[in-house]
Amino acid sequence: RPVDEEEVKSKKVATLGGNFRDSLHRLVDETLSSCNCAFVRCLKPNTLKVPKVYDGALILNQLQYTGMLDTLIIRKEGWPCRPLHEDFFFNYKPLCPNSTDYKSLAAELGQRPGQLCCSSGDAPAGRLKDVTIFVGRDRVLIKDDTARMMDKERNDKLAQWGNALQSVFQASSNRKAYSALREAYASIVGQARYLLAAGATSIANELDTAAEDLKRQQDYQSTIGTMLAAEREERAVMYKEEMYIEEYMFATAAERFARQKQEQLAEALEAYEKFRTCLLYTSDAADEEDSVDLGGRRIIKKKKKKRYKGEIVDETEDRGR
Repeated sequence: RPVDEEEVKSKKVATLGGNFRDSLHRLVDETLSSCNCAFVRCLKPNTLKVPKVYDGALILNQLQYTGMLDTLIIRKEGWPCRPLHEDFFFNYKPLCPNSTDYKSLAAELGQRPGQLCCSSGDAPAGRLKDVTIFVGRDRVLIKDDTARMMDKERNDKLAQWGNALQSVFQASSNRKAYSALREAYASIVGQARYLLAAGATSIANELDTAAEDLKRQQDYQSTIGTMLAAEREERAVMYKEEMYIEEYMFATAAERFARQKQEQLAEALEAYEKFRTCLLYTSDAADEEDSVDLGGRRIIKKKKKKRYKGEIVDETEDRGR
């Protein structure tokens, strides 16, 4: 039977190179082929590798060395905006409302000052470099400046039409709201007038009640004011009386103190005459007797014998108990 290559491969021993080859084939066939690959060129903002530091000269050199500036120049000289025929007609139809298809739209736009339109298979009226709108087989090629100008004009047109539609819609909405408001006003005006009249009557009654209350308060305050004035006068009279009494007491203080002194001196002399005999007796008895009773205090005299150079001397010691 014929030799099966898969069977022969399965019997071979796997090596490091073979594993790398198989992984690379799987990466290309299964992953990269099913994706839309995009290549990103990173630019270094500075040579110090620190954040938030931007070196403009270094960035410009990198853009120049990678060919980005030349690419931008080429894109600017060419037709970078390339919408499909349907998208071109749908986007720029507001600029020429009378156009019927994308060709008539492109021709009408090409007739503007500074614009030049050319279709596929036609010889350009001037240099190919001066063509701003080129109608191809599937797409319409537009210069960058022309595309920006047409986009701005389209946005202005849409904004103008949107404002007009919005004003019409708001006018219609406001008209409906005004009509509903008029109908509501006509239906409730009678009730509103009745409520206003009732409110006015109630307010008048409240004002009358408030006036009466105010009059009573004023009468009460006048009465209170009279009472307070009388009380102030009474307090003033009492204050004058107190001041008079104080001045009188201060003026007669010397006379009163002298009279009190004479009275106390008379009482002292009377007490002295009353107890003078007793005091004389106790004074004499203290010199002659051994003990004397002085109102509960007893003075006792004792004799002590003391030898002084072979002689006996009597000493008297006073003790009180």
